[in-house]
Amino acid sequence: DLDVLSQLAPLALAAMVAQAMPNAEDPRATVRAAALAVQGDTAARLDSRFHARVAGDPNDRAALLGIATLARLRYDYPAAESTYRRLLTRPDDRYAVYAHLGLAEGFDARSMTRASRPELERALGAARQLGDHTAEGRALVFLSIIRGRLEGVRTAEALLDTAASVVADTVFDVWSLLRGRRAIALALR
Repeated sequence: DLDVLSQLAPLALAAMVAQAMPNAEDPRATVRAAALAVQGDTAARLDSRFHARVAGDPNDRAALLGIATLARLRYDYPAAESTYRRLLTRPDDRYAVYAHLGLAEGFDARSMTRASRPELERALGAARQLGDHTAEGRALVFLSIIRGRLEGVRTAEALLDTAASVVADTVFDVWSLLRGRRAIALALR
């Protein structure tokens, strides 16, 4: 019955968000949980949970990344930027990498290429240093757009090839971005 399915869909999405609640070791899970919450209209609830965690521990890096990501995905760029910058005090961890990526994606969404590129380059360098191939691939995909505009399609394709060589086959969100950018590069060629 369609009525029953429509009633169960929000519950299923809430369960997915709860399962995707980040642990202290995986900043990518935090970003994924925020994206699911925004898509499923449970962002306010997750934002409250993250804020409660930060109230208990102002240095809870997973919660800070969640707050920043939710703000960015809900177009509150000033709040997102200030919270991402709080994560940049320790540039030697994965949360800083994802903060650079979040800043870059926020700038990119507003066509602020000059501000986005250095954040992507910082994210790329730090991701490589930490061995985070998913973040490295994501940075390379976004850099391919910027550098492709300035340096040509061959540069964009080379960056996309590099991204494809480092990202695991099971990282579907990055592969989706990568394939979309590759299609654009092929169309331009």
